[in-house]
Amino acid sequence: MISAESLTEIGSILKTHGVKGELTVETPYASALLGGSCIVMDMDGIYVPFFINESRSRSAASCKIIIDGFSSDTEARALVGKRIYMPTDRLQQLLPPEDFLADDDEDNIYLEDLPGFTLFDQSGNTVGTITDFDDSTANVVLSVTTPGQHNVYIPFAADLFIGIDFPNRTLSLFVPEGLLDI
Repeated sequence: MISAESLTEIGSILKTHGVKGELTVETPYASALLGGSCIVMDMDGIYVPFFINESRSRSAASCKIIIDGFSSDTEARALVGKRIYMPTDRLQQLLPPEDFLADDDEDNIYLEDLPGFTLFDQSGNTVGTITDFDDSTANVVLSVTTPGQHNVYIPFAADLFIGIDFPNRTLSLFVPEGLLDI
């Protein structure tokens, strides 16, 4: 049985989105809510785990998720307004160490720490290893070496950000279609 003491509240479900069971979640931990992650909700006094099938970041403080077993707007609507929790030990594994954050703003990732991270696209496919970055203009670009040893350049912008896993040194970004073919 899941106890309240083992959980950390990470946000709430704001509304449904579309007709296929997608939910809009308000959370500062959007990067922790990747497909396969487990969240917990209080269902009539019992903490119940739910597994996320799909997720996509919408902003620094929200994301869209589809929960396993909820495939329609009608089913998902029952979860609107629910507070969501994550096991504290799992959340601590996903949160970055303090030196990766600039001041109190969780959205600031030090670019200098990204070389060596493995970059994944929105489908979970490996794009390559981040080798460098260019922040000399307003648009930051990551230099990535693909498994085939080609160098590609990927924009690093907040609206493309999906998530980061500091312990495993991985970064997930939405990579626009055709960008890797250039």
